[in-house]
Amino acid sequence: MTRIKGDATLPNGWKLSDLGDCFLGGSGIAILSAERAYVISNTISCIAANGEVYEAPVKAYGLDIDGIQGVAGKVVSKQGAILFQALLTGLAGGLGAALSPTPIPAYNSSAQPGSTQGAQFPDPNLLARTAIGSGINNATSQLSRFYLEFARETFPVIEVVAGTRVTWILKESVEFKKIKKAGG
Repeated sequence: MTRIKGDATLPNGWKLSDLGDCFLGGSGIAILSAERAYVISNTISCIAANGEVYEAPVKAYGLDIDGIQGVAGKVVSKQGAILFQALLTGLAGGLGAALSPTPIPAYNSSAQPGSTQGAQFPDPNLLARTAIGSGINNATSQLSRFYLEFARETFPVIEVVAGTRVTWILKESVEFKKIKKAGG
């Protein structure tokens, strides 16, 4: 939403001052490579001095104070911080995996075909370490997946300072329709 201040400049030096307090509604799209928000307008609403409200569809695009299409802004991205969190959780997961003891496979050369091997029980001395290591590894793996998915859903934006002066260029003429009297 843009508030229009001052008179509209028309061809041959004419000024339009009958309508004041006009607002342009529209949309914008961030162009990261240009570090600009390309803005277009699709509606204008004004109030005349006698309180009558006028609206019209409008096709216009905005220029920054430098005369270049689009409004200059600052690229803001939170993906780096989110990916750093994923890295930290991945490192914690590696620590959890390192804390878990790794079983060593054994070979029994005296086993007969079809016979069963004996059961192996966990070492009680390593039980707590295994539980902690596996728990850390599993939790951080899920947390890391969450951060990576969140980073995929997060997009950089162009932050434009409020109150930035924009010159609107009309692409076609505008025909106002009286809507109603303001406040009535």
